[in-house]
Parts: sequence; structure tokens; C-alpha cells
Amino acid sequence: MKILFYFLVLILMVVKLTSSAYCDRTPEGVSRGKNMDDVDKYVIEISGDPTSYIPEKTYTVTLRHNANSLGLHMFRDFMLSVEREDVNSQIDSDQTQQKVGVFKSPKNMIYDFSRRCENTIQQVNSIPKSSIQVDWIAPPTNSGCVAFRATVAESKENWYGEEGSLTKVLCESPSENEDEQPAVLERCCACEEAKYELVFEGLWTRNTHPKDYPSYIWITKFGEIVGASHSNDESFWKYEDYASENIKALGERGDTSGIEMELKEKMGKTVRTVIKANSLRYPNITGKTFAFFRVDRENHLVSIVSKITPSPDWIVGVSNFELCQDNCSWVDHRVLNLYPWDIGTDDGPSYRSVNQPASSPSTIQKIKSDDPSSPFFDEKGNSIKPFAKLYFTRLKTYQMECSNQEPNRNDGSEVTTEEAQSEECRTKPWSSWSACSKTCGEGLMFRKRELRKPENEDICSVKLVDHRTCTGKKCKNGFNPGQLQSDDPRCELTQWSAWSSCSTECGNGTMTRDKKFKNPQYAAQCANNDPAITQQNEMCNENSSSCPNDGKEETDCSKTNWGPWTPCSVTCGNGNKTRLRMPDEGEEQEAPTESECKNMETVTCYEPLCENEGTTITDFGGITSLGQLSTERIFSEPYGPVINCVVSDWSIWGPCELIEGNCGKGYVTQHRQIQQHAMNGGKPCPIRLMRKRRCLVKCHKEEEEITTTPPIETTEADTSDSVDCVMSHWSQWSPCSSSCGSTAVQQRTRNVKVPPGKNGKPCGIRLEQKLVRCL
Repeated sequence: MKILFYFLVLILMVVKLTSSAYCDRTPEGVSRGKNMDDVDKYVIEISGDPTSYIPEKTYTVTLRHNANSLGLHMFRDFMLSVEREDVNSQIDSDQTQQKVGVFKSPKNMIYDFSRRCENTIQQVNSIPKSSIQVDWIAPPTNSGCVAFRATVAESKENWYGEEGSLTKVLCESPSENEDEQPAVLERCCACEEAKYELVFEGLWTRNTHPKDYPSYIWITKFGEIVGASHSNDESFWKYEDYASENIKALGERGDTSGIEMELKEKMGKTVRTVIKANSLRYPNITGKTFAFFRVDRENHLVSIVSKITPSPDWIVGVSNFELCQDNCSWVDHRVLNLYPWDIGTDDGPSYRSVNQPASSPSTIQKIKSDDPSSPFFDEKGNSIKPFAKLYFTRLKTYQMECSNQEPNRNDGSEVTTEEAQSEECRTKPWSSWSACSKTCGEGLMFRKRELRKPENEDICSVKLVDHRTCTGKKCKNGFNPGQLQSDDPRCELTQWSAWSSCSTECGNGTMTRDKKFKNPQYAAQCANNDPAITQQNEMCNENSSSCPNDGKEETDCSKTNWGPWTPCSVTCGNGNKTRLRMPDEGEEQEAPTESECKNMETVTCYEPLCENEGTTITDFGGITSLGQLSTERIFSEPYGPVINCVVSDWSIWGPCELIEGNCGKGYVTQHRQIQQHAMNGGKPCPIRLMRKRRCLVKCHKEEEEITTTPPIETTEADTSDSVDCVMSHWSQWSPCSSSCGSTAVQQRTRNVKVPPGKNGKPCGIRLEQKLVRCL
């Protein structure tokens, strides 16, 4: 009996070992072996395209059709697992989960955890899909290498599994010395460009640096972070070199304007991106502030700097930080400790020293702990603790044309990794910039380019129209925009506002923040009155995993550009910002009968709380309106030069808004914005900022045999009983489900934009399928 008992225990142990060591990902019900002819038809992608993982960091894992494979491929069933690279080393399931990380719980009905395999997700239905996404939390330190393995089934006769790009191995990032910078390369050989996030974290407190810590702690801060990504030929500050006048202004007074102007003048030459981030001040001095920038094979170094306040002339920062690696790739993630530096222009030894200008400036030196008069003195000679940390994280790479010659970023050949990277989407060079759209004041200049193969316009989403701001100077009354320099006290700007909300509720969108003029009556005369200086825009992503599609705009939309955001509609509390989609080179367009291009976006902006609860302060080009303050008083009170109202050009026409149903009569709208309110007796603004035209969407009767699925009921909460259902336009027809035969089908879908109320018009069908004879 004992022998039988031990025999059963042994069998259970073998079963457990086998089940945890091997996962059979063969799709259920397939009638053939896996396809070995096109193993790279589907790929596994990891956000940021890392070559290694950072322990306990969250990554987005995507299983999708390969963008380099012609056509749009759809799959019905899939399994995606994460496991040890050496699956035979997996013994205990709890230990396995710790060693390979975990997939986050699903947020939608596309996939769920598998009951067949550990650390695995699979489909919950067989609806055709082109991609799926799941968040993965990397395992802790010393977990070794992990492998993502997937199978994809297009049908019972055709499926792919684990070969080629359906297996991806990541190993743990080696630990780096956070006090050392990587060596600077004489030449970067990376073909790709990269986008990075820079995070600056403050560490300086009374606990970390107690000696002579400022008693007035509310004045402690790290000043605005300023810097750039640049080439080997450019460095606005260097270790153990003499401080320039602009570095002196920052180190002694915290003035960043000189450095900003210096770097902006070099943009396109030796500077790729000018980096700016908010200051950190008490009580958030140990918080984090961030910025985004790009690097390329020519501009692969980063330098940033920030003033320590209070101090005579001390700074923290980094000079010539190398992000390119000698294996022709970009650094995935790097952390660097920052220590205080004395720029050598003031001899003051302590935080609150009176001004003691150096009789003979010395070079920029790292402050040491051997000076008894210094707040960093340590009797034992211990090193100073870090004042701050820098985090560099690569977010995205951009595939570029690579040759032995130096890169040319204006040759029109850029194609992102999320677009077709083949010859199919190659472009011609950019055209010359157009004339400024305004003869007086701020306007726009445009340029455009064309695809080398125009017939591929429907499958390519490269940018074909570009714009930049300009200033027309042919003005009446002798008024000259830009006649005041940026460093003029009258042109001083506020700190960055808070980031706005995301412009979309689902998928990729934009968030924005801005700076305002402290003396708005002079804004129109200031050289820094430029959205490139006063406005920052960044990509945001909302609930992407639950989006009905990938969020990309139609090709027609890529031929137009969003204009700048308006200022926040309020100066305190929550308001709104809007921006318009502008036509090519400012030309008016005929009203389209049907379009998916939005012509206006609105976001919520967040200004400081109002002092008097319930009082809203509305912004009129910098002049506030409180209570009984009338516009007549604003316009008639002489204060500065006469400034006329400035309005933008008309936007493109928006989509046809149907009165009812999916076709028939409707209307399209076009908008313009007030960019500058009239001041000091100037020409007032027009009342009409929107205009409409009638439109007609023709109703087509399908010639082919159509089969439909029944409408899907919605379970979302209704805001009104009488609300009618609103649905999106139909997608393009999918590729044929078979390459030949009489049973091939094509499908198209649409989505519910607004669910119906109890008494509203119900939603129509969301999926159409037609029988066709495919070749």
C-alpha cells in the first residue's frame, strides 16, 4: 500500500514538473501543422523596443501583424506566454511567476488568462483582430532572461507558432554605476533616431545634507532645468571649463533666458532639441520634473543644468552625457547621480553668503567635502551625498535611411517604426517654405512633400504637410512685432502651467501647457511671443487597450496640420483650450460631403485656484475681466501701443454631421480663433467665429450579397432617455478571408460613439460581411 502511495506522489510530481516546464500553445481545432513559410508575418513588440528589461518596470507587449508585410493581416485565435528562456529550469509555479514577471489583469473583452498554461493570455472570441496589447511587469532583480512566445491562428488550416518574430527574449539590464557617465563617442553609428524621457528628481533635504541647511526652507529650490540634445561640436557648459556669461547668469541669478536663446539659435545646426523642465521648490523639492527630447546619430549627447537656490553660484547638472552605444544602438535606460558644482564666478562659501564676486574667475569644479567653511564639510572625508538624480528612458525609435554619409534630417526620408518601413512609403524632399500667412504679427509658414509612389497614399501615414510660426513685420502705425528682446523685463514669462487633459478619451492624443507674459500689454512686441517658446505639446495615450481601433488618422487628415493651442480661457480655476486643423497653406477648401477629420479639438486646462471661491477670471489676451469690468473700459483706456484684434485663418471643414441616420442631409462647420484681443483702441474682434454649410452623404445600395450581425446592445449608463444612438462611419472593407474560392468574405465594422437612451433611436449593426469572389 505504501509503495502505491509513493508511486502516486511521484506521478503527481512529474505531472506538476511537466506542466510548469512546458506549455502547449497549439490552437484548438487546427487541422494542419503550423505554417513555416512566412514566420515573420506576425511579431511581438515591447514598448520602447528594449534590448533588456529593467526589474519591476511595466512594459506594454504587443502582438501584431508585421508592418513590413504587405497588406493587413488578421488573426482569430492567439496565445501569448512569458516564461524562463530555459523552460526546463522552471520548477515551482509560484517561483516561476516571480522569475518571469506578471501580465496585468485584462481591461477589455479581447483576451483573458489561459487555463491551459501559466503566465499566458489568450483570446476570448474569434473575431478577426490585427493586434492585441497587454501590460507586463518585469520580474525583480537577479531573475535572469525571459522569453515571450506566441502562436497566431488565422484559420483552422493556417497558423503560426513561436518561430521567427513570434519569440522575443529579454535579459535583465546590467546594473550601472550611477556616479559614472558613459564614454563620449567620437562618432555615433546608430541609424535610428530615438525619443527619450528625462526625469529630474530632487534629493536635497535637511536630512541628507544637514550642515548649515537654509533655515528659511521655503526658499530652497532647484531652478528651471534647461539644456539640449546636441552634437560633439556643441556644449554650452563643460566640467572644469570656464563659465560663459549665460552660465554665470544662471548660476548667480537663476536666469535661463540667455542659455535658451543661445541654444535656440543653434537648433538645426549643432542642437537637435532644446530641453526645458519646471523648477522644484519647497515643499516639493524632492519631487520630480520631466521633459522629452530626441537624439540622432549627429546629436547624440545631452547636457542640462539647474541652479541651486539659495547659493552664491552653485549648480547641478550633466555635461555631454552619451546616449549612443558603440554597438550602433541607443541606451534603454540610465540613471545618474547629480552633485553640486561651483561655477567659479562668486567666492561665497555657504548657501546664504553675501555676494563676493571672484576677482579672477576659476573653472567649474565639483564641490568637495574638505573645506571647513563649506556646508558640505565632512571630518572623515566622506563624499557628498547626491543632490539629485537624472533618469533617461528611451520611449521610441524612428527608422531612418542609413548610409556611410552623415545623416540629413531634412531629406524627407523619415519613416517611423509604426509605419511601413519599406520603399512603399518613401517620400520626395520637402518643398521650400511658403511666405508668412500674416503680413503683420504672428502667422504660419507651410511646406509639403509627396510620396515617391502616390498610389500608396492609402497605406502610408507619413507626414506630408508641415508648418511653423512666423512673424510679419509690415505693420501700420510703425508697430514692429518682435522689437523687444526676450530678456527685456517687460517680456518676462511665468512658470509653466499644469498639463492640460488629453485631447482624446481613447487612444493617442495631445496634452499641452504654456507660459504667459507677466506684462501682457507688451506681449505682441516681444521676440519670445512664439508658440515654440511659450507652448509645449506632448503625446498622451488614454485607455488604449480598450480602443476600438489603433487611433490613427485617415490619410486625408495627414495632409493638414493642427494649429497652435489658444491660451487657457481662464486665469484661475479650470478652463478650456482649443486648436484648429488648418488647410494646406491657408487656402480655403470646399465643404466635403463626408470626412473623418476633426477640425477642432478642446482640452481642459488647469490654472491656480481662484482666491475668491466661485469667481472666474476670464482671459482677454492677458487683460482680466472681474465682475463689472466692461470691455469698453478695456478698449478705451490707453496703455501701451494700439493693438488690433488678430484672428486665425479658417480651419478646414469638419465631418458631415448628419441630421439623422447614416446618410442623407447634414451640415459641416468651419472655425476660426481669436489669437489677440484688441487693446488700447485697436480694431475689435469679429463676432462670427463659426460658419456652416449644408452637406449630403449619398445612400448607396450594396450590389453584393450582404450578411449582417444583429445589433449589439449597450450597457453603458444613459445620460438622457431621449438620446439617439450615434455611430461612427464604416471602416474600409477587410482583405479577403481566402485567396480563392466562392466562400471568401470581406468584413467592415463601425463603433458606437453615443449609446442610445431608453426612448432614443437604437444602434444599427456594427459588423457587415459580404460574399465575394477573391483572386
